[in-house]
Amino acid sequence: MSEFFAYAVVGIGTYFMRSGFILARSDSAMSPVTAQALRFVGPAVLSALVAVAVADGGGITAFVSVRPETLGMLAAIGVAWWKRDVILTVTVGIAAVWILQTFMA
Repeated sequence: MSEFFAYAVVGIGTYFMRSGFILARSDSAMSPVTAQALRFVGPAVLSALVAVAVADGGGITAFVSVRPETLGMLAAIGVAWWKRDVILTVTVGIAAVWILQTFMA
């Protein structure tokens, strides 16, 4: 129970620290260049997280090894190319990793 409480406190604190900057600038309009650039932040962060999870410090050999993360990434790439839907892509990628971790463990 204490771990959950610690996670909740840290999460709420982080939320308020980030929202403070957003609320301080809420009265001004965002430039079109900034708005267009922000569209790419989510996919860039997700790509960075996936690359770190897949590589796992193993270099190029980690990308060619058969691991649940690598196969989940390939499944997500296929769905992204086929459907062009971010939510479906993330869902399929995460589900593939979870299922493969269960059967490959």
